[in-house]
Order: sequence, then C-alpha cells, then structure tokens
Amino acid sequence: MQKRLTYKDLHEKVKQLEFESIARKQAEDAFVLIEKKYRSLFENSLLGLFQTAFNGRLIDANPALARILGYENRENLLAAISDFKQQCYVNPGQREEFIQTLRAKGQLTGFETQFYRKDGRIIWVSESARVEYDERGNIVYYDECLEDISIRKQNENISSILFRISNAVSTTRDLNELFLSIHTILKDVVDATNFYIALIDESEGRLVFPYYADEVDRNYLTSISNVYNPNTPGYTAEVIRRGQPMFITDEVSQKLGLQGEGVPSKVWIGVPLKIKEKIIGAMAIQHYTNKYHYTEEDIHVLISVSEQVALAIERKMNEEALTESEAKYRTILENIEDGYYEVDAAGHFTFFNEATLKILGYTREELLEKNTREVVDEPNYKIILQANKKVARTGKAIKGVEVTLMRKDGLPCPLEISISLVKDSKDKILGFRGIARDIADRKQAEEEHKKLQAQLLHAQKLESIGIIASGVAHNFRNILAGITANNNLLQLKARDNPEQLEITQRVLNAIKRGAQLVDSLVQFSRKGNAEELKTVELAEVVNETYDLISKSFDKKIEIQLNLENSLYVKGDYSALSQVVMNLCTNARDAMPMGGKLTIAVKRKGPRAEIGIRDTGQGMTPEVRRKCFDPFFTTKEVGKGTGLGLSTSYGIIKAHEGDIHVYSELGQGTSFKIFLPLVTANTEERVPGPNPLIFGRSQKILIVDDETDMQLPMEEILISLGYQALAVSSAKECLAQYRLWRPQVVLMDRNMPEMDGITCAEEIIQSDPEAKIILISGYDEVGINGIDPAVKQMIAGYITKPIDMVELSQVLS
Repeated sequence: MQKRLTYKDLHEKVKQLEFESIARKQAEDAFVLIEKKYRSLFENSLLGLFQTAFNGRLIDANPALARILGYENRENLLAAISDFKQQCYVNPGQREEFIQTLRAKGQLTGFETQFYRKDGRIIWVSESARVEYDERGNIVYYDECLEDISIRKQNENISSILFRISNAVSTTRDLNELFLSIHTILKDVVDATNFYIALIDESEGRLVFPYYADEVDRNYLTSISNVYNPNTPGYTAEVIRRGQPMFITDEVSQKLGLQGEGVPSKVWIGVPLKIKEKIIGAMAIQHYTNKYHYTEEDIHVLISVSEQVALAIERKMNEEALTESEAKYRTILENIEDGYYEVDAAGHFTFFNEATLKILGYTREELLEKNTREVVDEPNYKIILQANKKVARTGKAIKGVEVTLMRKDGLPCPLEISISLVKDSKDKILGFRGIARDIADRKQAEEEHKKLQAQLLHAQKLESIGIIASGVAHNFRNILAGITANNNLLQLKARDNPEQLEITQRVLNAIKRGAQLVDSLVQFSRKGNAEELKTVELAEVVNETYDLISKSFDKKIEIQLNLENSLYVKGDYSALSQVVMNLCTNARDAMPMGGKLTIAVKRKGPRAEIGIRDTGQGMTPEVRRKCFDPFFTTKEVGKGTGLGLSTSYGIIKAHEGDIHVYSELGQGTSFKIFLPLVTANTEERVPGPNPLIFGRSQKILIVDDETDMQLPMEEILISLGYQALAVSSAKECLAQYRLWRPQVVLMDRNMPEMDGITCAEEIIQSDPEAKIILISGYDEVGINGIDPAVKQMIAGYITKPIDMVELSQVLS
C-alpha cells in the first residue's frame, strides 16, 4: 500500500523539480551558447571543416571548404558532392588508405593528397580527421579538416626543381641532354607536354630553337631573324623584346595584335630567361585545345625557375665551350712542335706535352718524377731560376730565355723558353708554365750564317779585288799601248838596220809578256760569264795556268805536266782557265808542307780528260760529299770562299762535261774533268806569224786623249800606207769627221767629257755607214765589257797594247 505524501514531502518534491528545471534550462542555455560558438568557428574558419558519412556522403561543410574546392557557397557544395571519394580525390585509392588509417588510430593529421576543384584544377591539401562514435561504439560520422597547401607544395616543388635543374648541369653530358632534363623536371609540376626553349644568337641578332617537344606542331621553326625588330612577329620574339613573361590566349593575342609561331594554340605561356637582367632567351609551354588549361600558378612556376634554367643553360654552354676549348688546347699542345710544360713551385714537372718528351727523350712516367734541376746543369739552372724569380716578382711573362737542357741520352739540347705564372683562383702562385722551342737547328744555322757571311764578305772582297784588277789592267795596258806604238814606229824606221830591229823585237817581247800577265789577271777576275764558245786547245789552257802557278806557288811543291797536244774542245777559254786555276789552288792549299802536283791532259774516247792530282791531306767522306756545295769550305775565314769548286762544277756542266773527285784522308785528292772533243777550227786558229797588210791611202781618224798615243799611231798608219789624222777629244772627232769624212775611225773608249761609245753613237746616227773601231785597255767582255748593242754598232774592237800586225789586219 503506497505511503501518503505529506505537505513537507510535496514541498521538497516541488523544490527538487524547480531545481532540475533551472539546471536543465541552464544546461540548455549553455548548449545553445556552445553550439553558437562552434557554429561561428565552423562558419568563419579559414580551414575547410566538414563531416562525411560512413558511405562517403558529405553531411555538412563550412564556407571555407566551398571556397577551397571552388564552389560559390556551402549549399552548392553540399548539393554537388554525393560521393566525396570519387568526386574530390584525384586518386580515390588514397581515400581508402586515409579511412583505414583513421579507423585504426581514431584520428589522423596531416595526410597530404591531391583534390579536384570544381573547375577541374588539381590542388594539394592536408587532411586531418577524427571518428565520432555513438554510445554503442558505432561510427556515426567523420569530423574532418582540410587545408589548401598548394602554395606550400608549389614552393617545395619549385625548390626541388631549382635543385634538380642545378644538379642537372653536372649530371648531363651536353646541352641537348640538359634541355631534355629541364623538360622532364618541369613536367613534374606543370603540364609541359608542348614545350620549347629559344636562345638568342647575339652575333647574328637571331633567335634559335635548340630544343622543342610538341605533340601537334611537328615542323617548328628553327630560328627567327631580326629578333629585336618590332615588326618581327612571334610570341617568343615579343617576350624577348619586352623582357617580361606573357600569358596569351586568343583574346589577348587579338587585343595586342600578336601572332604566334607555328600551329595556333589556345593558351601560350612564355617567360624570358634572364641572368642579372641580361636576356639570353625564353622558354614556353602551350595547349592547343583548352584555353583554361593553365593558371597564374603555372606562370608563377615558370617565372620562379626561369633564372635557374638560364643559369643552368649558361653554365652548360660555358662548360661545353670550356670543354671544346680544352680539347682544342690539348690538340694544339699535342700537335705543336714546341714543348709545353708546367712545374710546381719546387720545380717538379706536373704537366707536359708529347713534344717536351720528344725534346728531352724521356717517357711520361720518367719525366713526372723529375725536377728541373735534374735535366739541366748548374749554370743553366741559375738562368732558369733567375727567370722564374723575375716572373714571380713582376707577374709578367718572359720570352726568349735561352738555356741548354740535358737530354736523357746526355746530349745537350739548346732551347728558347717563354715562362709565365700558374696561379689558382685566389691568385696564389702554384708554379710556372713554359713553352720550349728546340733551337739546335737555329743555332747551327746561325753559326753557318755567320760563317757564310764571313765567306760572302771575303768573296765580295775578292770581287772588289777583281774590279780593281780590271781597272789596273786597263791603265797598265794604256801604258803598254804607248810603249808598243813607239816601238812599232821604231821597227818601221829600222827596217834596214838589223841591230836596231833586234832591240825593238826584245822590247816587243817584253811588252807581250806584260800583256799576257795582264790578260791572266783579267781572266781570273771574271765571274765566269758565258762568252761565245770557241775552239780551245786544252794543253794551251794548262800551259798558261802553269806559267802563272810556277811563278807564284811555293817551290816546295813540285809541278809535273803530262800534256797531250791537239785536243780541242768547244768552250770559254777564260772559264776553263779559271777551273784549272781553282783546282790547282786547292791542291796547293792541301799541301802546306809541300808535295807533288800533277796536271795531265789526255784523250779518253770521244772526250778529253783533264786530271789534277795532289799528294795533300785528302778529304773525309763527308767533306767529299759536300765539296761542290756553294760556300762549303774547310778553310779558315779569309782563306777560302767556298765558291771555287761550286763555280768550277757549274762551268764544266755548262760545257756539257763532267767533274769527279777521288780522295781519301791522308791519301791526297784527284779531280778528273771530262769534256767532249771537237775538230780544230782552222778559221779560228790561224797558225804561224801574220804578215803586215798595207793600206791604199784610206783616211784613218785617230781619237785618243793620250798624247803619247797620237803621234806614233799617226806615223805608223802613214807608214802602213794610210792617210792619218789624230785628235784628242770626242768633240774634235765629231767636227773632223764631218769635214774630213774618214773611211775608218780608231776611237779610244775611255775619254773625258764624252766617252768613245757615246761619240760613236753620234757618228753612226749621222752616218749609218761609218766604220768605227774601239780601242781600250778594257777587255771586250767581262766586268767592264761592252753590251751586244754596241758590238753590233762598231766594226771592231782592239784591246791595248795594239800590235801593229793585228792593227793592219783589222784595218784591211
């Protein structure tokens, strides 16, 4: 039976109910307040807050999530998303991974994945969540939080890209491989399916496209000329000229009046490649179908990495240029004949080319173990040391240092070295480098040149002596001419007095010996000029030479002649005499203590042989091989020109002959000359004395500035049956020729005021039929001979002293 409540009990119960009501009200008010605060946080949070059901349905979401995913408001978002996993996750499998981890742990933070936005763009997000359970432990929903980390990821990616691009410079082999690597790296953060790099060729002012990859345009341009010209079309050229990135769609292109390169694209992004404000080129990406394919974030990525790309390209270009330069440098070093070497500060060899090894005779391994001191003697080491100190002190290279190093085989090696410093990047001296030229040949050539100069000087002195001899001979002949003329006059007047005739004959013989001596001097002062060849009797040539050498050679030298007479050759008498004299002189010089000189002339089949043999020192094989070389001599300077044998060789060859030498050291020397024989020409060689030929009162005009010649010549000609008139100058001659009209003019060649040749030319000009005979102390040929034009002009040439018989025959 239920107890009946008292008033007190009822009062207490009422008070309890009032308390519970108040508490419930307070709790409800607190819950409303908390819910209001939570809603405010939920609605105003910058993070995307949302709830998802077990089946993947989006239960609730705040405005921040709608904004992150690209929706206008939360209502549109909630209405649009029916399957959170399939619609939002780029990789739905990652949602499965996320949920599994969340269920296992009860909560999860910082799960990074990629979401789709409403416009299709992909963003990076960081997702956190916890599981809400009911009182029975069943999952009710997932409370989740989403943060857009695209910018952070982009920055991380950019940092990674910058590092990877920088690293690609050292990991790629060449520029083309670097371009491919850059393209591959960029594709990780931006759609670079259609991508290219353009570089400026400053030397030609054009834009070249060394790399492009394009799925649509397969025939892309290789270059654009006049890139800086405002009228040059193309998006890339515009980016280069502006120096600014460009985001170009069809609308922008039309608005700016621009035209792209190749196949038109819907959207094109290009950025300049700059290094400290210097533009070296541009890179670009493009899409051909969707103008919304790229965003500002994509251009931000390209801008962010463009400088690193430019630096990478420049570094690789410099690296390739350096590699190419080093290859050229090494090729040059290995192919030059000069030695190139580097030594450290202590003088140890650290680098050298093949030429250095060849010069010093070492292997590469051997020389790397050597110090400079080990390949040079003390005096030359001091030269190198002083040069190195000077280079180190001044910092300037030194050229032309001459030193002698020692080869591995011990032979000296004269070198000319240029020395400079080797420094590191901090300007610290590491050692020295040098270029060494082997100057052994040059040194030898310099010595030979000095020797040749001395020989040439001696030859010039001899030539001068020859010229002087010619002049002396001329003056001496003039003296003999006066004596001869007066002696001839005495002979004519003493025809009936035998005693006087004998005296005049002795005088004439002395004159002839003097004339022969002068002729010999003149013959040997000539240069061997080729005259008109005549029939020459070889024994006569040898005998004439013998007359000279028998009087001038040391009496300790015995001279023996074995001559076969009547052997004739066609030749230059003077030149052949020079050959015999040269060989005899060499024989004399080979016998300073005396000996025997044998000269022989004999027939050898169709040729004549001249043999000249001495018992002198003989020749070594090397000297024998070189004896006919010009300027080669074993004699001291001043005692031989080195021209005698070479001149003789040339003369004999000009005569269609041969000359051979046979010699052994200590066994003497034998020269044999072979010349083709000819039959004697009787017209050239008239035997026996010639008779006087008298004139028939013809007029002879004598022109000579020597008064000692005028009177006797005039009397001789009158005695020979001529009318004679003598004058002392060319001026008088011209006057008398016009008045007297002589048949013949005997004209002295050398006269003051006007010489005989000039006077003869004036006479021939007025009278082409005039007959003029030149008389001179100079020979008709040789150093002071006359030229062919004068020879044709005159009727004859008589060399002083004048033989009366020769004169009578020439006049006839």
